[in-house]
Amino acid sequence: MGGETECAVTGIRRGAAMSRAELITDLCRRIARRYPHLPNLAGKGIFLCNGARLYEDCAKAEMTTPEVNNPYDVVRYFKAGERILAQAAEEIEAEHRGGCEVFVCRGNVDYSGSDTTWGSHESFLHRANPQLLPPVLIPHLVTRTIYTGSGGWHPLHGLEFTLSPRAAHTDQVVSSDSTNSGRRGGRPILHTRDETLARGDYHRLHLILGDSLYSETAMLLRFGATQLVVSLVRSEEHTSELQSLRHL
Repeated sequence: MGGETECAVTGIRRGAAMSRAELITDLCRRIARRYPHLPNLAGKGIFLCNGARLYEDCAKAEMTTPEVNNPYDVVRYFKAGERILAQAAEEIEAEHRGGCEVFVCRGNVDYSGSDTTWGSHESFLHRANPQLLPPVLIPHLVTRTIYTGSGGWHPLHGLEFTLSPRAAHTDQVVSSDSTNSGRRGGRPILHTRDETLARGDYHRLHLILGDSLYSETAMLLRFGATQLVVSLVRSEEHTSELQSLRHL
């Protein structure tokens, strides 16, 4: 399993807004200078020595975790990514010797009225039949919002509290589209993209409905509980296959 977070970046110097594109480029360049890394030969960005990927995507800085096999490590690498980005932002501020503030924001909704949202995605490698997942996963994904929603104001209705600001941009149940579903550019509860990136009978569950979280407990539950549900689907499928073989 692993995660990725798109971070909004902005800066103010002497009362004026800094160029967002230049700021993100500067952040990425400083991180590349500080940490051993490899270039991404298939595309933009770099792979850091801890296995994370950092790159610029649509005027945002995107940091991923490496692929890990337990939710505790997902949380650790999310926190490591936070520190790496914060450290680079602090270097820029120090270089200008006051009068400069750089903000790296992991909140993934825009409250300015633009209806913009950024991703906080999850990926799970599994061997379950994807056709068996929707009836089990969709109820889980809806109800887990109670303990994995970031809370906050409704991004489309003003001063109205909501458990999940990101949920306001989710208006499809199942879809392969990650950016333009629905009349408001909403996204699905269950994303059907299945880019396995692995050999054999493996599948990739790619989820895009979640909030960007700061609570380590909520992060742990978000990845751990979802992995358990997928594993249960696979276990039930495997048990049914064995029962069918015994019957034969």
